[in-house]
Amino acid sequence: MPEQYEGFIVHSYFPKNKRSSRLFLVGRLKNGKTFAVVEERQRPACYLRESELKPAREFLASEGVLFEPSAYRTLDGEVCVRASWDTVQQFQQGCQILGEMGVRTYEADMRYTDQYLMSRGIH
Repeated sequence: MPEQYEGFIVHSYFPKNKRSSRLFLVGRLKNGKTFAVVEERQRPACYLRESELKPAREFLASEGVLFEPSAYRTLDGEVCVRASWDTVQQFQQGCQILGEMGVRTYEADMRYTDQYLMSRGIH
């Protein structure tokens, strides 16, 4: 089992690199030392209604988007699908295209760093 550390994140950011979605986390450990993490596993994402998946696929086919099942539902009970991209720039462009099409998105307006923290229960 990997060693565990206790501390808090002071700052989270991502560089405006067009080819990656690396996330940088900087913080302070409980013992007073600082730490830094480079996270490359998370893809920027938003959620959309399953009923709007077909038109979204047609318009975003060439955008490098990956559609995956999700455990989330809308307030009215409809199943949501997770749409994720390789880079933050592709994510922003894809969400803009979805908005222009009239496809409702969820969490598309959140910062990529906040999505990461929230999805892991970090606050």
